[in-house]
Amino acid sequence: MKVFRRLFPKLAILLTVLFLISSCGQRVDTTELEAEISEVQRQLSLAKEDLAKYSGGLIHALATVNVKVLENSLAMLEQKRSSWINGIVVNYHSSDVVTTPNIEGIDGIREDIEETSEKLETAQATADRYSSGLIRTIALGEAATHRLTLAQLNQRLLYSKWDIPTLLSQGDERSSVAPAGPIVSDEEAL
Repeated sequence: MKVFRRLFPKLAILLTVLFLISSCGQRVDTTELEAEISEVQRQLSLAKEDLAKYSGGLIHALATVNVKVLENSLAMLEQKRSSWINGIVVNYHSSDVVTTPNIEGIDGIREDIEETSEKLETAQATADRYSSGLIRTIALGEAATHRLTLAQLNQRLLYSKWDIPTLLSQGDERSSVAPAGPIVSDEEAL
């Protein structure tokens, strides 16, 4: 028993050191995540260039939201990478509704991305046919809307792929605004 008491602290230290050495040597492969981060950075750079073209109006507002969506996506991916590299498990806690990623829905999201990309190309081609005027402005607005939709779909895809939950706000009493006047049916409004 005396031998055990004398050897136990040394044995515990030796086991702790061996555990630390073995766990510190593991490297996490972040190659695919790094590729995703690079792609979002590329998209963000293009979105900022697009934003710089406009100083106000609908297209500027849509481009601004597009940049913010991409910045949010980039921040979440970088947080995921950092947690992997440092061996930290990230848990998301919120009083709002948290949706878990839908791995089965990834194919549907990819189909939506492809469809929206085609719509974006069509709208941009229409805008490129005109040098100015109302039709060009409408087509540019449509293209900006499709770019924003594409950024949001890509964000959903990344969140699903990398197991990042989405927070949905429950809202509060400030979000329920009373109507400005009486509510009437369509027939009464005419």
